Amino acid sequence: MVVIISMEAAKLKYEAQKRNRDLEETQSRIRTEFKLGVTSLQIYLSKLSRQYTALSNQNE
Repeated sequence: MVVIISMEAAKLKYEAQKRNRDLEETQSRIRTEFKLGVTSLQIYLSKLSRQYTALSNQNE
């Protein structure tokens, strides 16, 4: 009986650790994708700003 409970506890602990690793990997992937998205947005906004400045200078 004690052996079965110990085996069940070990199995649950392993599954919890695996879920934690999976969650950490997912969080890491989301952070990376978010940072890439922010960087892309910054580049896009910078280009728009340069275009706006160029157009403004043409109209003067």
